[in-house]
Amino acid sequence: MNLQAIGRLIAEQRRAKGLTLTQLASRAEVGRSTVAALEAGKLSELGLQRVSRLCAAVDLVLDVRPVELKEPLMAHRHLSEIAGRDLTKAAIDNIITRATSVRGVNSSKR
Repeated sequence: MNLQAIGRLIAEQRRAKGLTLTQLASRAEVGRSTVAALEAGKLSELGLQRVSRLCAAVDLVLDVRPVELKEPLMAHRHLSEIAGRDLTKAAIDNIITRATSVRGVNSSKR
C-alpha cells in the first residue's frame, strides 16, 4: 500500500466519522494543509509518525508484517524449487562468479 492509498482511506474514514479537515488535523497534531494534501494524493512522503497519528485519529490500524507469497514471483529456470530454497549465499556467489567467467570467455572469442 502506498501513501496515496492510505490518504484515500483516511479521507473515507474522516468523512464517515463526520470530521472536518481541521478536526482531524487537530486530533493528529498535524497541519490542516498536510491532511488536505495527503487526502488529495499530493504528498510523496509524510513520515511514519504523522501517518500513524492520522490513522489512529480515524481508527485505522497500520499493520506491518512479512509478505506471504502463495507462489514465487518468478519461476526458476535452472533450479528446482527445493534446491532454490536451499541455496546458501556462498552457492549463489559461486553461480554468479561462474556465470561471469563464462560470459567473459564467450565474449573474448567473438
